[in-house]
Amino acid sequence: MEDTVDLSSLLSDYREDAYAHLDALDHALLELERDRPADVGPDRDLLNSVLGSLHTLKGNSGMMGFGTVQKFVHQYEGVLKRLLDVPALLDRQLVNALFESATLLRNAVDQLGANPQPDLSQETAFLEALAIERPVAPAPLSKPAGGKKNRRPASLNTATNADSSSQQRPPSLQESAASAPVSAHIVSNVLRVDFERLDHLLNLTGELVIQKTKLYQVVRNISELIGDHDLFDELTATVQMVEKTTNDLRESIMRVRMLPVQRVFQRFPRMVRDLARQKGKEVELSFSGEDTEIDKTVIDALGEPLLHLIRNSIDHGIEAPGVRVAAGKSAAGNILLSARQESGHIVIAVRDDGGGMNAERIRQKAIERGLISPDRIFSEEDACGLVFVPGFSTMEQVSETSGRGVGLDVVKKVIADFNGIIEVKSVPGFGTEFILKMPLTLAIIPALLVESSGGLYAVPRTAVVESVKIASADIHHVEGREVAQLRGNLLAVRRLSQALGLPLAERKSYYMVILARAEKRIGMLVDKLWGQQEVVIKALDDYLGETPGVSGATILGDGRVVLIVDTSKIIQ
Repeated sequence: MEDTVDLSSLLSDYREDAYAHLDALDHALLELERDRPADVGPDRDLLNSVLGSLHTLKGNSGMMGFGTVQKFVHQYEGVLKRLLDVPALLDRQLVNALFESATLLRNAVDQLGANPQPDLSQETAFLEALAIERPVAPAPLSKPAGGKKNRRPASLNTATNADSSSQQRPPSLQESAASAPVSAHIVSNVLRVDFERLDHLLNLTGELVIQKTKLYQVVRNISELIGDHDLFDELTATVQMVEKTTNDLRESIMRVRMLPVQRVFQRFPRMVRDLARQKGKEVELSFSGEDTEIDKTVIDALGEPLLHLIRNSIDHGIEAPGVRVAAGKSAAGNILLSARQESGHIVIAVRDDGGGMNAERIRQKAIERGLISPDRIFSEEDACGLVFVPGFSTMEQVSETSGRGVGLDVVKKVIADFNGIIEVKSVPGFGTEFILKMPLTLAIIPALLVESSGGLYAVPRTAVVESVKIASADIHHVEGREVAQLRGNLLAVRRLSQALGLPLAERKSYYMVILARAEKRIGMLVDKLWGQQEVVIKALDDYLGETPGVSGATILGDGRVVLIVDTSKIIQ
């Protein structure tokens, strides 16, 4: 792996992502500033959410080599974490201080192109002291006590102290930006198109797919009426050509929206190099299948979970060189980042040859942190899944990259939002592999048509692992919930009719559709399977209100409107 990587082309992507995280931070601070009763602390879900955003921004900053910004965000994260632990710290002065720091951070991000290492040392030190030393009843920050200087530094565009000359300080961000050279115009063969226009094109293509399916239905109806006929043969040939042209058009538009996954992969070599050196480890990063193409919407979401998984491999997986050599391994650990397409999914895997996961140690840590009950029985696979629980970490001390139990929770949330699947495979002493399965596209999807309580429903194939026939006698009740055994493993069961509020009818047998979302699995009971079909997702109008268990609708070839099952709600 090369020691130097040109990240200048990624600066705009970094900024775009950073602004989204900073917007989330501003929103959280506004919520924290709202008046609330004295006995009501800050919203813990809100703080956990913004901690996840800052954790990602910190990792992205380190990956890009923006060290001072990374340290600043780490200390900011520490203040919010302390506020989470000690809610009584929240007051207007603290919120004002956090707002000022957020503004300073946004200014620094604005001008990173001209000054990639802005001087944030005083502000970083202030946040560090705020996180560690701040008393529960703080003195006003604007009034220094005991004749000491105020700890809050001035903004980057002003002098920090009267006795500090401008020569002793690095140029301000504003001056650096003004003095940056303007790049010459470069002719490019890339045409930038508003993504909404591509969405509109795809919607039109979806309508064409619906009409194509209807046309096929008409041909079948005519065939049943008139039987074999030369005119009918010509009509059939024409329909087949319409289908081919429609499919080609759809594929062409989909390709316009698709980008090589290399666009995400190339962000990580610098981060791996820097983090490995920081941890005193030797790590080699390699790629496989980086030319695999996926929808831009999916590729934009992949960066965040991959960042956390790779950092997790370096922090928790790869051993120190001495430990590896003693175990008969090479001194340098290996992380393989791979991509491939597999039946409508993009499969991304992060595999390391580190120490692997110790299921019993994970279980004990979860018990120590009060995340699970000591008498709860876990399989080895279930124990490994505990690493995705918010707040879980096996690290004894908090570092810039781990210990707060945020990273893998972020991974789970992102993959779950896309109805993706997470699998974990680990062999103690030999390494761990995280496998992410996400849909290739989100507009036209393959669906499994199922029947429940007399109605027809579409289940996205991206969430379906398999389907099996099961007898009613094989469905049991455990602690008030229905379960069934599948190849020796106990699986929670939920009836689609019950999830949608439909009438229940007992049957001698059902079809059990195994659904997966992130690391969770569940068996969904339906009455019949009607086969697979490509469907165009149509959103439901707002006037319908809440539609539990339904994510949208589609139109079949015979004109019937079929509801699309929201598999994420079924699994929850």
